[in-house]
Parts: sequence; structure tokens; C-alpha cells
Amino acid sequence: FTPVADNAVRYALDIKEGPGDYIYFLRKQGSRTRIYRFDENAGGPPESLERISGSYATFDYDENGNMFLGGRSRLKVMKPDLALVDYDMYDDFNINTVRLYNNELFVLAEYSGTDTLNNPSGIYKNQITSTDGQLDTTNTLVLDWSLSGDYQFSFYN
Repeated sequence: FTPVADNAVRYALDIKEGPGDYIYFLRKQGSRTRIYRFDENAGGPPESLERISGSYATFDYDENGNMFLGGRSRLKVMKPDLALVDYDMYDDFNINTVRLYNNELFVLAEYSGTDTLNNPSGIYKNQITSTDGQLDTTNTLVLDWSLSGDYQFSFYN
């Protein structure tokens, strides 16, 4: 791990408490995203944990320490040993938020492909199928944003 300058926090995209009671955050740097962590009790500057290719803006952790990252046409899982797994079921989506609840990954995403009839913007979920962060690749639509009444124009339109 490499200590970094304190100004890294200024450009943080998302921040969460994660494994080891560290605070983790993302920072976009050109065509890559850097993952940082710091120990709020120990003080000192954040450490650079990993640098991954692609633009990621959101993440969440499961109880096994797997980090689920979402971004522009990307979904990735970083395992506790820093191994990375790419998933392609959201390649035509811009992922705005990922959240884990009850062994499922919830994804708030805007569809950016051409098949808008079968892939609306909205909230999807995928079942986590193993302790190492494997996902069922079937996107189950939870909320079609266009059917959300007065709210349909508030976010994506």
C-alpha cells in the first residue's frame, strides 16, 4: 500500500466503511479509477489500494469483503485478495448506484443501448450466488423508471 497526498479526498466519488473498519473511497483519474482506504482512528493520509481501468463512480461491500463496483457500462467485483472479475450484463447501462441487501445486488442504472423497449432505465437486481462474489447474470427489473409516476422525469429525463 502506498500513502498518498491528502488532496485525494477532495475528488472522492463515493465513500463507504468496509472491511477492517477502514473507510474506502473512489477517485477517477483519467481513464482509470483508484480505490483508496484510510483508518479514521489512526490518522494520516489515505492509502492507494488499487488502480483499475475504467470509470467507476459507486461501490458497496458484501459481508465477505467483496467490493461491487459500478460505472459507465461497467460492473466489476474486487475480491478481498484484490482479484478482479468483470461482468458484462450491464454493458449497455450507465450505473449510478449499487447497493447490497439480503444477498442481492441492486443496481440503479440508465440504459444507453438501442433496445429501450426491453431494457428500461430503472432499478435492477442480481442474486449473489457464492461467498466469493459470483453473480447470477440475469438482470431482474425491480422498477421501470418510466412507470414511476411524477418521478419519471426527475432523474433520467
